[in-house]
Amino acid sequence: MRAHPIPRRRGSVAGPRASAPGAAQTANAAAAVRRALAGILWRLGAATAVALSLDAAPRLLVNPGDIERMKAAVRAEPWAAKAFAELIRDADAWPDSHVREYGLKEWALPKEGAGWSHAYVCPEHGVRLKQSAGRNLCPVDNKDYHGWPFDHVVYMQRHGDNARAARDLGLAFHLAGNPAYAAKARRILNAYTPLYPTLPVHDNQNRIGGARGARVMSQTLSESSWITPLIFGYDLVRDTMSETEREAFETNVLRNAAQVIRSYDAGRSNWQSWHNAALLAIGLAVQDQALVELAIDGPSGFRFQMRSSILPDGPWYEGSWGYHFFAFEPLMLTREMAVRAGIDVPESAALKKMLDAPL
Repeated sequence: MRAHPIPRRRGSVAGPRASAPGAAQTANAAAAVRRALAGILWRLGAATAVALSLDAAPRLLVNPGDIERMKAAVRAEPWAAKAFAELIRDADAWPDSHVREYGLKEWALPKEGAGWSHAYVCPEHGVRLKQSAGRNLCPVDNKDYHGWPFDHVVYMQRHGDNARAARDLGLAFHLAGNPAYAAKARRILNAYTPLYPTLPVHDNQNRIGGARGARVMSQTLSESSWITPLIFGYDLVRDTMSETEREAFETNVLRNAAQVIRSYDAGRSNWQSWHNAALLAIGLAVQDQALVELAIDGPSGFRFQMRSSILPDGPWYEGSWGYHFFAFEPLMLTREMAVRAGIDVPESAALKKMLDAPL
């Protein structure tokens, strides 16, 4: 197994770490990564990367150089200015927009774990329900359904929206410089800190336990796709949080989530690709060397997925374009995080084949 030394960040909460190479080897490797970074960091639709110190913050979804390029694009490009305006509009509207959409009296996290999205179906007509301001309506007869599993599918949607809101608020904070956006993101993050450990591991049928079960969501796949944007939000605003807040969030949410997700090894799988993205994000956020190595070099890690799950001409092995692009997202996120952390992942060249294959 290869060691991937994680640069320490000021104020970070360090957890157990696996042994790393000697200081000289680490320094040489870091220098080599910095020299090569501009050449190896190819991005979808992005300009040539700027080589930065590997311990710059934020560093998971974006780094300071990315932020500056985004600001320049907003000033120069109409499409970027429009995207920025929409980001700020949504940041200003949160949490009122969330409260209105889900028919809440005030913003709060669901106090129970989520259900499975495929269960959001009218039991009489077999059609998908429509969520409307807290009602779960059948489009055939307008009947309103509540209880398990209907309300819990809405909890899934709310948890997902909150995670993405934390990420987007963090981006808005960096792009606009408005501390109110960071405060809103902190509100989401700090709300999960006491809640997450209290939620029982449960599965899609609401059975307690199970190898694939999760806490906030009902399966490790969904737990991974939920927590990844939440971690990006944390990375974007962590420096505005107190040490006590950071330590509590990392212990209660991130480390606990890592235990849930890593408990199920899905092998050659789009599930595992999401697992790996989440575990890498957690490992980098909490400075856990073992998690980083598991996500990249583990038996079902990123390198394995690149070698085994992408066919020679580029399609994802499951034979569906839906699965193809569903798996591409976490693979690309994993690759980007790895490169920003100074981890060489030449296997990621296969991602270009994944983009070419549908054409």
